[in-house]
Amino acid sequence: MQFQTVEFRVINDADQEFLYHLYASTRAEEMAQVDWTDDEREAFLRGQYKAQKASYEMTFLNAVHRIIHVGDTDAGRMIVDRQDDCLRLIDLSLMPFWRRRGIGTGILQSLMQEADGGKVPMRLHVLTESPALKLYVRMGFKRIAARNQRYEMEWRPPSLAVAG
Repeated sequence: MQFQTVEFRVINDADQEFLYHLYASTRAEEMAQVDWTDDEREAFLRGQYKAQKASYEMTFLNAVHRIIHVGDTDAGRMIVDRQDDCLRLIDLSLMPFWRRRGIGTGILQSLMQEADGGKVPMRLHVLTESPALKLYVRMGFKRIAARNQRYEMEWRPPSLAVAG
């Protein structure tokens, strides 16, 4: 595969439909298992997307929301909250075409370098059945809690061992 530049840009109102379809793509396997009409699936997913968006905006007031742009294409989104005690990855989602191409790994490595430089751990939540769980384990994240079909995971940078 030819190398593509990964960039980030600010999310704007025109991105909402893309963000909805990105969200729906992360639920495709789950939706394939329910016996609903297309309209019922659409209504459910739109409601869930709106609820997730509202929850993130209320819970993580200072989070940075970005579109992941690869080449000339919107490929996904990233939401990061730089807190005093950690760098929290709230969401990292890629459209199906862009998955398993090293983009997520590269973004995680960059965030891990930032956490190392700031001498803070990096934390995230992941669904227990998510394919991304394997990536996080491979990248050195450890499970620190489990609840509601989610794991809270943490990566501790080498700079914390030196500072501690």
